[in-house]
Amino acid sequence: MGTADADKKDVISECTRQLEDIKTYLELTEDMVKNIIMEVQNKLKRIVESHMYKGNCTKKEADFLLSKIYIFDIPHFYIIWKILKNPIVGRPIVAGYNWLLTPASIFVGYYLKEFYSKFKNILTDSLSLVKLLAEMKFDKDSFLFTVDFKNLYSNISVKDALELMRRLFFKYQNVIPNAHLILELMELVLSSAIMKFQKKFFKQILGIVMGTNLAPILANIYMAMLEEELMIICINKNVKWPILFKRFIDDGFGIMNGNKKGVQLWIKEFNNLRENIFIDKMSFGNHVAYMDLYIFKGNKFYETGKLSIKVYQKPENRYMYIPYKSAHPRHTIKNYVLGELKRYVRINTEELNFLKIKNNFFLRMRNRGFMKKVLVRWFSEVRYSHRAKLLDVNPEDTCYFQGTRETLVDSTLIKIGEGIIGEALVPNTRGAA
Repeated sequence: MGTADADKKDVISECTRQLEDIKTYLELTEDMVKNIIMEVQNKLKRIVESHMYKGNCTKKEADFLLSKIYIFDIPHFYIIWKILKNPIVGRPIVAGYNWLLTPASIFVGYYLKEFYSKFKNILTDSLSLVKLLAEMKFDKDSFLFTVDFKNLYSNISVKDALELMRRLFFKYQNVIPNAHLILELMELVLSSAIMKFQKKFFKQILGIVMGTNLAPILANIYMAMLEEELMIICINKNVKWPILFKRFIDDGFGIMNGNKKGVQLWIKEFNNLRENIFIDKMSFGNHVAYMDLYIFKGNKFYETGKLSIKVYQKPENRYMYIPYKSAHPRHTIKNYVLGELKRYVRINTEELNFLKIKNNFFLRMRNRGFMKKVLVRWFSEVRYSHRAKLLDVNPEDTCYFQGTRETLVDSTLIKIGEGIIGEALVPNTRGAA
Protein backbone atom coordinates (compact mmCIF):
# COMPACT_ATOMS: atom_id res chain seq x y z
CA MET A 1 0.00 0.00 0.00
CA GLY A 2 2.81 2.40 0.86
CA THR A 3 3.36 4.56 3.89
CA ALA A 4 0.53 6.38 5.64
CA ASP A 5 1.72 9.80 6.75
CA ALA A 6 -0.24 11.75 9.35
CA ASP A 7 0.20 14.87 11.41
CA LYS A 8 1.33 14.16 14.98
CA LYS A 9 -1.65 16.14 16.31
CA ASP A 10 -4.06 13.88 14.43
CA VAL A 11 -2.41 10.75 15.83
CA ILE A 12 -2.55 12.07 19.39
CA SER A 13 -6.16 13.17 18.91
CA GLU A 14 -7.25 9.74 17.61
CA CYS A 15 -5.39 7.87 20.37
CA THR A 16 -6.95 10.13 22.99
CA ARG A 17 -10.41 9.68 21.50
CA GLN A 18 -10.14 5.91 21.74
CA LEU A 19 -8.63 5.84 25.23
CA GLU A 20 -11.42 8.08 26.54
CA ASP A 21 -13.92 5.29 25.83
CA ILE A 22 -14.70 4.37 29.44
CA LYS A 23 -16.39 1.11 28.40
CA THR A 24 -13.10 -0.19 27.01
CA TYR A 25 -10.34 1.58 28.92
CA LEU A 26 -9.81 2.55 32.54
CA GLU A 27 -7.34 5.33 33.32
CA LEU A 28 -4.88 4.45 36.08
CA THR A 29 -2.69 6.43 38.43
CA GLU A 30 1.00 5.63 38.67
CA ASP A 31 0.46 4.04 42.09
CA MET A 32 -2.31 1.84 40.69
CA VAL A 33 0.04 0.68 37.93
CA LYS A 34 2.76 -0.19 40.45
CA ASN A 35 0.27 -2.20 42.49
CA ILE A 36 -1.01 -4.06 39.41
CA ILE A 37 2.54 -4.90 38.33
CA MET A 38 3.42 -6.19 41.78
CA GLU A 39 0.25 -8.30 41.81
CA VAL A 40 0.99 -9.72 38.35
CA GLN A 41 4.58 -10.57 39.36
CA ASN A 42 3.38 -12.42 42.45
CA LYS A 43 0.63 -14.28 40.56
CA LEU A 44 3.00 -15.31 37.78
CA LYS A 45 5.56 -16.65 40.26
CA ARG A 46 2.87 -18.56 42.19
CA ILE A 47 1.43 -20.10 39.02
CA VAL A 48 4.84 -21.19 37.70
CA GLU A 49 6.12 -22.52 41.02
CA SER A 50 2.87 -24.38 41.70
CA HIS A 51 2.93 -26.15 38.34
CA MET A 52 6.63 -26.91 38.60
CA TYR A 53 5.83 -28.70 41.87
CA LYS A 54 2.97 -30.59 40.16
CA GLY A 55 5.22 -31.59 37.26
CA ASN A 56 3.31 -29.57 34.65
CA CYS A 57 6.18 -27.16 34.01
CA THR A 58 9.87 -27.93 33.43
CA LYS A 59 12.74 -25.87 34.81
CA LYS A 60 13.52 -24.47 31.36
CA GLU A 61 9.88 -23.53 30.80
CA ALA A 62 9.77 -21.85 34.21
CA ASP A 63 12.92 -19.87 33.45
CA PHE A 64 11.41 -18.75 30.15
CA LEU A 65 8.08 -17.74 31.71
CA LEU A 66 9.85 -15.71 34.39
CA SER A 67 12.53 -14.28 32.08
CA LYS A 68 11.03 -10.77 32.02
CA ILE A 69 9.53 -10.65 35.48
CA TYR A 70 11.86 -7.89 36.69
CA ILE A 71 13.25 -6.37 33.49
CA PHE A 72 10.42 -5.19 31.24
CA ASP A 73 8.69 -2.22 29.63
CA ILE A 74 5.06 -1.27 30.11
CA PRO A 75 3.36 -1.74 26.71
CA HIS A 76 2.68 1.47 24.83
CA PHE A 77 -0.52 2.28 22.99
CA TYR A 78 -0.48 3.38 19.37
CA ILE A 79 -2.63 3.18 16.24
CA ILE A 80 -2.35 2.02 12.66
CA TRP A 81 -4.48 4.16 10.40
CA LYS A 82 -7.34 2.39 8.62
CA ILE A 83 -7.06 4.49 5.49
CA LEU A 84 -9.90 2.65 3.73
CA LYS A 85 -12.43 3.63 6.41
CA ASN A 86 -14.66 6.65 5.98
CA PRO A 87 -13.97 8.57 8.14
CA ILE A 88 -10.41 7.35 8.65
CA VAL A 89 -9.89 5.87 12.12
CA GLY A 90 -7.04 4.13 13.92
CA ARG A 91 -6.63 0.45 14.68
CA PRO A 92 -5.65 0.27 18.38
CA ILE A 93 -2.44 -1.66 19.03
CA VAL A 94 -0.68 -2.28 22.33
CA ALA A 95 3.00 -2.97 21.74
CA GLY A 96 3.70 -5.62 24.35
CA TYR A 97 6.95 -6.97 22.94
CA ASN A 98 8.93 -6.45 26.15
CA TRP A 99 6.17 -6.78 28.76
CA LEU A 100 6.65 -9.04 31.77
CA LEU A 101 3.86 -11.33 30.46
CA THR A 102 5.21 -11.54 26.90
CA PRO A 103 6.83 -14.97 27.48
CA ALA A 104 3.57 -16.25 29.01
CA SER A 105 1.62 -14.99 25.98
CA ILE A 106 4.05 -16.73 23.60
CA PHE A 107 3.81 -19.90 25.69
CA VAL A 108 -0.01 -19.96 25.74
CA GLY A 109 -0.26 -19.12 22.03
CA TYR A 110 2.02 -22.01 21.14
CA TYR A 111 -0.19 -24.53 22.91
CA LEU A 112 -3.47 -23.01 21.69
CA LYS A 113 -2.38 -23.61 18.09
CA GLU A 114 -2.54 -27.33 18.83
CA PHE A 115 -6.34 -27.01 18.71
CA TYR A 116 -6.46 -25.57 15.19
CA SER A 117 -6.76 -29.06 13.73
CA LYS A 118 -10.03 -29.57 15.62
CA PHE A 119 -11.81 -26.92 13.58
CA LYS A 120 -12.32 -27.18 9.84
CA ASN A 121 -13.28 -23.52 9.37
CA ILE A 122 -10.01 -21.96 10.52
CA LEU A 123 -7.88 -20.58 7.72
CA THR A 124 -4.18 -20.09 8.41
CA ASP A 125 -3.37 -18.06 5.27
CA SER A 126 -4.69 -17.31 1.79
CA LEU A 127 -2.53 -19.94 0.07
CA SER A 128 -4.28 -22.75 1.96
CA LEU A 129 -7.58 -21.52 0.49
CA VAL A 130 -6.07 -21.57 -3.01
CA LYS A 131 -5.07 -25.21 -2.52
CA LEU A 132 -8.46 -26.13 -1.06
CA LEU A 133 -10.49 -24.57 -3.88
CA ALA A 134 -8.31 -26.34 -6.46
CA GLU A 135 -9.70 -29.66 -5.19
CA MET A 136 -13.37 -28.66 -5.05
CA LYS A 137 -16.22 -28.40 -7.56
CA PHE A 138 -19.39 -26.37 -7.12
CA ASP A 139 -22.89 -26.27 -8.61
CA LYS A 140 -23.83 -23.64 -11.16
CA ASP A 141 -26.33 -22.02 -8.78
CA SER A 142 -23.76 -21.52 -6.01
CA PHE A 143 -22.64 -18.02 -5.05
CA LEU A 144 -19.61 -16.59 -3.28
CA PHE A 145 -19.72 -14.33 -0.26
CA THR A 146 -17.39 -12.66 2.21
CA VAL A 147 -18.09 -11.34 5.70
CA ASP A 148 -16.23 -9.07 8.08
CA PHE A 149 -16.70 -8.88 11.86
CA LYS A 150 -16.70 -5.41 13.40
CA ASN A 151 -13.87 -4.64 15.86
CA LEU A 152 -13.55 -8.32 16.78
CA TYR A 153 -10.70 -8.17 19.29
CA SER A 154 -12.14 -5.38 21.39
CA ASN A 155 -15.61 -6.99 21.35
CA ILE A 156 -14.63 -10.45 22.59
CA SER A 157 -15.61 -10.90 26.21
CA VAL A 158 -12.59 -12.16 28.16
CA LYS A 159 -14.90 -14.00 30.56
CA ASP A 160 -16.71 -15.73 27.70
CA ALA A 161 -13.46 -16.55 25.92
CA LEU A 162 -12.01 -18.18 29.04
CA GLU A 163 -15.19 -20.20 29.57
CA LEU A 164 -15.12 -21.49 26.00
CA MET A 165 -11.44 -22.41 26.36
CA ARG A 166 -12.25 -24.42 29.50
CA ARG A 167 -14.92 -26.30 27.56
CA LEU A 168 -12.48 -26.88 24.71
CA PHE A 169 -9.76 -28.23 27.01
CA PHE A 170 -12.26 -30.51 28.72
CA LYS A 171 -13.57 -31.81 25.39
CA TYR A 172 -10.07 -32.55 24.06
CA GLN A 173 -8.22 -33.54 27.20
CA ASN A 174 -5.37 -35.31 25.40
CA VAL A 175 -4.35 -32.48 23.07
CA ILE A 176 -2.04 -30.64 25.49
CA PRO A 177 -0.44 -32.04 28.67
CA ASN A 178 -0.66 -28.91 30.82
CA ALA A 179 -4.17 -27.51 30.34
CA HIS A 180 -4.52 -26.05 33.84
CA LEU A 181 -1.22 -24.16 33.54
CA ILE A 182 -2.25 -22.76 30.15
CA LEU A 183 -5.65 -21.62 31.44
CA GLU A 184 -4.16 -19.86 34.46
CA LEU A 185 -1.53 -18.10 32.37
CA MET A 186 -4.13 -17.14 29.76
CA GLU A 187 -6.38 -15.57 32.37
CA LEU A 188 -3.44 -13.65 33.82
CA VAL A 189 -2.36 -12.31 30.41
CA LEU A 190 -5.88 -11.28 29.38
CA SER A 191 -6.76 -9.64 32.69
CA SER A 192 -3.52 -7.65 32.97
CA ALA A 193 -3.70 -5.51 29.84
CA ILE A 194 -2.12 -2.30 31.07
CA MET A 195 -0.55 0.26 28.75
CA LYS A 196 0.82 3.77 28.59
CA PHE A 197 0.21 6.64 26.22
CA GLN A 198 2.42 9.69 26.60
CA LYS A 199 2.45 10.21 30.40
CA LYS A 200 -0.84 8.48 31.16
CA PHE A 201 -1.58 4.84 32.07
CA PHE A 202 -4.61 2.75 31.14
CA LYS A 203 -6.02 -0.73 31.54
CA GLN A 204 -8.16 -2.40 28.88
CA ILE A 205 -11.32 -3.68 30.58
CA LEU A 206 -13.28 -4.83 27.53
CA GLY A 207 -12.09 -7.22 24.86
CA ILE A 208 -8.77 -8.84 24.04
CA VAL A 209 -5.82 -6.51 23.80
CA MET A 210 -4.53 -6.35 20.22
CA GLY A 211 -0.77 -6.74 20.40
CA THR A 212 -0.26 -9.69 22.71
CA ASN A 213 0.92 -12.86 20.96
CA LEU A 214 -1.95 -15.11 21.93
CA ALA A 215 -4.64 -12.64 20.75
CA PRO A 216 -5.04 -13.72 17.07
CA ILE A 217 -4.79 -17.41 17.99
CA LEU A 218 -7.37 -17.11 20.76
CA ALA A 219 -9.69 -15.04 18.54
CA ASN A 220 -9.48 -17.67 15.81
CA ILE A 221 -10.40 -20.51 18.17
CA TYR A 222 -13.07 -18.47 19.95
CA MET A 223 -14.82 -17.75 16.65
CA ALA A 224 -14.51 -21.40 15.60
CA MET A 225 -16.32 -22.44 18.76
CA LEU A 226 -19.07 -19.89 18.09
CA GLU A 227 -19.43 -21.40 14.62
CA GLU A 228 -20.00 -24.81 16.20
CA GLU A 229 -22.78 -23.26 18.30
CA LEU A 230 -24.19 -21.63 15.17
CA MET A 231 -24.31 -24.91 13.26
CA ILE A 232 -26.47 -26.53 15.95
CA ILE A 233 -28.83 -23.54 15.88
CA CYS A 234 -29.04 -23.61 12.08
CA ILE A 235 -29.85 -27.35 12.09
CA ASN A 236 -32.60 -26.84 14.68
CA LYS A 237 -34.06 -23.85 12.81
CA ASN A 238 -33.58 -25.36 9.36
CA VAL A 239 -31.34 -22.47 8.31
CA LYS A 240 -29.17 -23.24 5.30
CA TRP A 241 -25.47 -23.72 6.05
CA PRO A 242 -22.80 -22.68 3.49
CA ILE A 243 -21.34 -25.40 1.27
CA LEU A 244 -17.97 -24.02 2.33
CA PHE A 245 -17.02 -21.50 4.99
CA LYS A 246 -13.49 -20.50 5.92
CA ARG A 247 -12.42 -17.69 8.22
CA PHE A 248 -9.13 -15.98 8.97
CA ILE A 249 -9.78 -14.34 12.37
CA ASP A 250 -12.38 -11.69 11.46
CA ASP A 251 -12.53 -12.18 7.68
CA GLY A 252 -14.75 -14.96 6.35
CA PHE A 253 -15.20 -16.49 2.90
CA GLY A 254 -18.06 -18.78 1.97
CA ILE A 255 -19.97 -20.45 -0.82
CA MET A 256 -23.72 -20.89 -0.61
CA ASN A 257 -26.26 -22.56 -2.86
CA GLY A 258 -29.32 -20.43 -3.56
CA ASN A 259 -29.56 -16.67 -3.25
CA LYS A 260 -28.49 -13.71 -1.15
CA LYS A 261 -31.42 -14.13 1.23
CA GLY A 262 -29.99 -17.45 2.46
CA VAL A 263 -26.68 -15.81 3.34
CA GLN A 264 -28.44 -12.91 5.08
CA LEU A 265 -30.47 -15.31 7.21
CA TRP A 266 -27.30 -17.19 8.16
CA ILE A 267 -25.64 -13.89 9.10
CA LYS A 268 -28.66 -12.90 11.19
CA GLU A 269 -28.31 -16.09 13.26
CA PHE A 270 -24.56 -15.48 13.62
CA ASN A 271 -25.17 -11.96 14.90
CA ASN A 272 -27.58 -13.30 17.53
CA LEU A 273 -24.94 -15.53 19.16
CA ARG A 274 -23.27 -12.82 21.25
CA GLU A 275 -24.21 -9.24 22.03
CA ASN A 276 -20.93 -7.71 20.85
CA ILE A 277 -19.90 -10.11 18.07
CA PHE A 278 -21.51 -9.27 14.79
CA ILE A 279 -20.92 -9.13 11.04
CA ASP A 280 -21.16 -5.59 9.73
CA LYS A 281 -19.99 -6.08 6.14
CA MET A 282 -20.90 -8.59 3.46
CA SER A 283 -20.26 -9.01 -0.26
CA PHE A 284 -22.14 -11.54 -2.41
CA GLY A 285 -22.08 -12.62 -6.04
CA ASN A 286 -20.18 -14.50 -8.75
CA HIS A 287 -16.91 -12.84 -7.74
CA VAL A 288 -15.44 -11.55 -4.46
CA ALA A 289 -12.19 -10.08 -3.18
CA TYR A 290 -10.89 -11.92 -0.14
CA MET A 291 -7.56 -11.08 1.51
CA ASP A 292 -5.07 -11.01 -1.40
CA LEU A 293 -7.28 -13.21 -3.60
CA TYR A 294 -9.86 -12.36 -6.24
CA ILE A 295 -12.08 -15.44 -6.50
CA PHE A 296 -14.53 -15.69 -9.40
CA LYS A 297 -16.48 -17.93 -11.73
CA GLY A 298 -14.17 -18.06 -14.73
CA ASN A 299 -14.83 -19.25 -18.25
CA LYS A 300 -14.31 -22.87 -17.24
CA PHE A 301 -16.60 -22.79 -14.19
CA TYR A 302 -19.76 -23.86 -16.01
CA GLU A 303 -17.87 -26.77 -17.60
CA THR A 304 -15.75 -27.97 -14.66
CA GLY A 305 -17.42 -26.46 -11.58
CA LYS A 306 -14.02 -25.09 -10.49
CA LEU A 307 -13.51 -21.50 -9.41
CA SER A 308 -10.77 -19.28 -10.78
CA ILE A 309 -8.42 -17.19 -8.64
CA LYS A 310 -6.12 -14.30 -9.38
CA VAL A 311 -4.12 -11.88 -7.26
CA TYR A 312 -6.16 -9.07 -5.73
CA GLN A 313 -4.53 -5.67 -5.29
CA LYS A 314 -6.48 -2.81 -3.77
CA PRO A 315 -7.04 0.28 -5.93
CA GLU A 316 -5.36 2.39 -3.22
CA ASN A 317 -2.10 0.38 -3.52
CA ARG A 318 0.84 2.65 -4.41
CA TYR A 319 3.31 -0.24 -4.89
CA MET A 320 6.03 1.34 -2.78
CA TYR A 321 8.44 -1.57 -3.11
CA ILE A 322 11.96 -1.38 -1.65
CA PRO A 323 13.94 0.58 -4.29
CA TYR A 324 16.87 -0.94 -6.11
CA LYS A 325 19.31 1.54 -4.55
CA SER A 326 18.29 0.57 -1.04
CA ALA A 327 21.04 -0.31 1.43
CA HIS A 328 19.57 -3.80 1.81
CA PRO A 329 21.91 -6.65 0.80
CA ARG A 330 21.60 -7.50 -2.89
CA HIS A 331 20.38 -11.04 -2.17
CA THR A 332 17.58 -9.62 0.00
CA ILE A 333 16.40 -7.41 -2.85
CA LYS A 334 16.49 -10.30 -5.31
CA ASN A 335 14.69 -12.68 -2.97
CA TYR A 336 11.75 -10.36 -2.36
CA VAL A 337 11.32 -9.93 -6.13
CA LEU A 338 11.48 -13.69 -6.73
CA GLY A 339 9.21 -14.29 -3.75
CA GLU A 340 6.55 -11.99 -5.15
CA LEU A 341 6.75 -13.68 -8.55
CA LYS A 342 6.36 -17.10 -6.95
CA ARG A 343 3.33 -15.83 -5.05
CA TYR A 344 1.79 -14.73 -8.34
CA VAL A 345 2.42 -18.20 -9.81
CA ARG A 346 0.84 -19.99 -6.86
CA ILE A 347 -2.24 -17.79 -6.61
CA ASN A 348 -3.18 -17.36 -10.27
CA THR A 349 -5.08 -20.39 -11.53
CA GLU A 350 -4.85 -19.15 -15.14
CA GLU A 351 -1.57 -18.38 -16.89
CA LEU A 352 -2.92 -15.30 -18.67
CA ASN A 353 -3.64 -13.57 -15.35
CA PHE A 354 -0.15 -14.45 -14.15
CA LEU A 355 1.41 -12.91 -17.27
CA LYS A 356 -0.63 -9.72 -16.84
CA ILE A 357 0.39 -9.14 -13.24
CA LYS A 358 3.97 -10.20 -14.02
CA ASN A 359 4.20 -7.47 -16.68
CA ASN A 360 2.69 -4.91 -14.29
CA PHE A 361 5.17 -5.94 -11.60
CA PHE A 362 8.04 -5.50 -14.08
CA LEU A 363 6.95 -1.92 -14.82
CA ARG A 364 6.49 -1.16 -11.11
CA MET A 365 10.01 -2.41 -10.41
CA ARG A 366 11.33 -0.18 -13.17
CA ASN A 367 9.59 2.75 -11.48
CA ARG A 368 11.49 1.86 -8.29
CA GLY A 369 14.84 2.19 -10.04
CA PHE A 370 15.52 -1.43 -11.06
CA MET A 371 17.64 -1.89 -14.18
CA LYS A 372 15.92 -3.63 -17.07
CA LYS A 373 18.69 -6.20 -17.64
CA VAL A 374 18.66 -7.19 -13.95
CA LEU A 375 14.87 -7.65 -13.93
CA VAL A 376 14.93 -9.69 -17.16
CA ARG A 377 17.48 -12.05 -15.62
CA TRP A 378 15.59 -12.41 -12.33
CA PHE A 379 12.15 -12.72 -13.93
CA SER A 380 13.40 -15.53 -16.18
CA GLU A 381 13.98 -17.70 -13.08
CA VAL A 382 10.24 -17.99 -12.26
CA ARG A 383 7.88 -19.60 -14.75
CA TYR A 384 4.21 -20.51 -14.64
CA SER A 385 5.11 -24.05 -15.71
CA HIS A 386 6.64 -24.45 -12.22
CA ARG A 387 3.24 -23.92 -10.53
CA ALA A 388 2.55 -27.52 -9.50
CA LYS A 389 6.00 -27.80 -7.96
CA LEU A 390 5.71 -24.43 -6.19
CA LEU A 391 2.34 -25.37 -4.72
CA ASP A 392 3.88 -28.50 -3.19
CA VAL A 393 6.74 -26.59 -1.57
CA ASN A 394 6.35 -24.79 1.75
CA PRO A 395 6.76 -21.15 0.66
CA GLU A 396 9.08 -19.95 3.43
CA ASP A 397 10.50 -17.26 1.16
CA THR A 398 7.12 -15.81 0.27
CA CYS A 399 4.82 -13.58 2.28
CA TYR A 400 1.18 -14.61 1.82
CA PHE A 401 -1.65 -12.63 3.30
CA GLN A 402 -1.83 -13.60 6.96
CA GLY A 403 -3.80 -10.70 8.38
CA THR A 404 -2.53 -7.72 10.30
CA ARG A 405 0.72 -8.32 12.14
CA GLU A 406 -0.23 -7.02 15.55
CA THR A 407 2.82 -8.18 17.51
CA LEU A 408 6.37 -6.89 17.46
CA VAL A 409 7.94 -9.45 19.75
CA ASP A 410 11.63 -10.16 19.25
CA SER A 411 11.81 -13.20 16.94
CA THR A 412 14.71 -14.52 19.04
CA LEU A 413 12.48 -14.64 22.11
CA ILE A 414 9.81 -16.55 20.18
CA LYS A 415 12.38 -19.06 18.86
CA ILE A 416 13.79 -19.61 22.35
CA GLY A 417 10.29 -20.18 23.73
CA GLU A 418 9.27 -22.59 20.97
CA GLY A 419 12.53 -24.50 21.37
CA ILE A 420 11.98 -24.91 25.12
CA ILE A 421 8.35 -25.96 24.64
CA GLY A 422 9.37 -28.39 21.90
CA GLU A 423 11.87 -30.04 24.24
CA ALA A 424 9.17 -30.39 26.90
CA LEU A 425 6.75 -32.01 24.44
CA VAL A 426 9.16 -34.77 23.33
CA PRO A 427 8.67 -37.00 26.41
CA ASN A 428 4.89 -36.60 26.16
CA THR A 429 4.95 -37.52 22.48
CA ARG A 430 6.98 -40.63 23.17
CA GLY A 431 4.68 -41.61 25.99
CA ALA A 432 1.60 -41.23 23.76
CA ALA A 433 3.20 -43.39 21.08
